[in-house]
Amino acid sequence: MTRPSVMDLRGSFPLDALLHLEGYCAVPTCMAREVTIYVKNYDGDPIPDLKCPLCGATLARPHVLTSTEYVAREKRQARTSVNVQMYVRDHTEPGGLVIYPASAMRREDLPPTPPGWWEKQP
Repeated sequence: MTRPSVMDLRGSFPLDALLHLEGYCAVPTCMAREVTIYVKNYDGDPIPDLKCPLCGATLARPHVLTSTEYVAREKRQARTSVNVQMYVRDHTEPGGLVIYPASAMRREDLPPTPPGWWEKQP
């Protein structure tokens, strides 16, 4: 069985010259794990299989994002990070055990900021 190429994985993405390619180095002795490569592919040339920059092995689980998808994912992760920080700030005693529900991590909309909340920030 042959592995699909990165371009095969791209599938029906709209043509986008700026791509974010992500893969995972599964070699146990390699120091690298997740590898991200930013590609400018203005001519639409085929993209070769991704190789680990440290050991040269073919990366496992290659994933392709267009620039639009990458920016949307980064913004979503930023919002969920803020939700977790606000939940911890509002529901944890100083020096107490930090526990938060998975719903705080999955929430993508920003909750309303309570009055005076920003003044409490270090």
